[in-house]
Amino acid sequence: MSPSEEYFKVSGTFLNNNKSDNLNMGSAVSVFPGAEGFGANSLAGRGGKLIKVTNLNDNGPGSLRNAINSPGARIVVFEVGGSIVLESDLEIKNPYMSIYGQTAPFPGIQIGGGRLTVETHDILIQHIRVRNGKKDGESHSLRVISGAYNVIVDHCTFMWASDEIVAVWTNRDSIYNITISNNIIAESLGGGTGIAIGSGSHNNSYFLGENKVSRVSIVKNLISGASERVPMVSRESSVVILNNLGFDSVWGFVELGVNDGPVRVSVVGNHFIKGKRNKKIPSIWVKKITKGKHSVYVSSNIFEGDDLVGEDVVDYGGDSIVYSPPEMDNTLILNVENVFDYVVKNSGARPSQRDAIEMRIIKNLENPGKDWWRIKDGDIEWPEVYRKPTFRRFHIPKDPDTDSNNNGYTNIEEYIYCKYQDVYNDPISYEFCFE
Repeated sequence: MSPSEEYFKVSGTFLNNNKSDNLNMGSAVSVFPGAEGFGANSLAGRGGKLIKVTNLNDNGPGSLRNAINSPGARIVVFEVGGSIVLESDLEIKNPYMSIYGQTAPFPGIQIGGGRLTVETHDILIQHIRVRNGKKDGESHSLRVISGAYNVIVDHCTFMWASDEIVAVWTNRDSIYNITISNNIIAESLGGGTGIAIGSGSHNNSYFLGENKVSRVSIVKNLISGASERVPMVSRESSVVILNNLGFDSVWGFVELGVNDGPVRVSVVGNHFIKGKRNKKIPSIWVKKITKGKHSVYVSSNIFEGDDLVGEDVVDYGGDSIVYSPPEMDNTLILNVENVFDYVVKNSGARPSQRDAIEMRIIKNLENPGKDWWRIKDGDIEWPEVYRKPTFRRFHIPKDPDTDSNNNGYTNIEEYIYCKYQDVYNDPISYEFCFE
């Protein structure tokens, strides 16, 4: 397949070769091979101490919370699989950490009963499931909040929250260089929504500053069964929304310029499927604002179910649309015709080992016009597969902190990316795996 067939093209340049000047490089190599988006060069836990999670307790020695709260650079691996039931939220406040959920034995790690919050910098989270389950109207499964930067959350599953399932939000300190990629974000509770990005609140009018939330990448996620915000971008934010698969939103999909402030957003190569619940709201709409000017680029998106909606893209301000991307990252942007198959095959915590809930979400995509089953009050049934813990020893490679082949990745990083490929449908042939 030639580049012109596989990748999307903007202004004469294939975007798989694009390196944005806005990318604040934290590392000479990406945080993991193939990492995409503005968070791709996070240092994360590289070179840090190894911490093993050996039990499913909420806290104490060997717990995930203990690993998260530890100081200094750290690499977190798992010798246990199963469900962690939280007594309080997990809050990541200490920087420089990599969480490798792919190292857990089948069925992997599920976190329930609370949310995962990132409030620091240089964090990598991969291959875990977070299902909050609280119906209080204020719950999230993932929050990236005030002061977070150089953060990448990749190949996870986030579900069952009653505010936004995922929020990248500040009312205080700047947030920048964030990637949310290859995740399943699904099934909000009650009137809950999908993804919210931005600053401020519905009840204030203060000006936090230009680009208070900047360089956020929402890339190749499946966002399904939320009432709206697939995603929503609030004021003073710069965001790229690339190659996502959105399904069954009630009030449209992409909402831009909420809370009366300008946004810089590129919406490229996404596939939106309107389910039966759609209320004839535009799929992408830009809110009129009283000060400043939006810069919104919209190109090469697919909208299915046009009989259920009036217009697909509506600019209520009248002058928001621009004709070149105001923001762009390093993502290899797929041609939109390939997005459905790619996201279905590759999204979520363990694409080759999906649990019954994830399988149901994927199956729902086959019947977008039907009133398929969704979460209602009292309907949550936690998957049985996590009820009994599983165990597998993690073997530490020789000289784990050394970069023996001088390629920028330490021996333990290469070991993890070569050894634990059973979570993918298509194992990845990294060159260093054969050295």
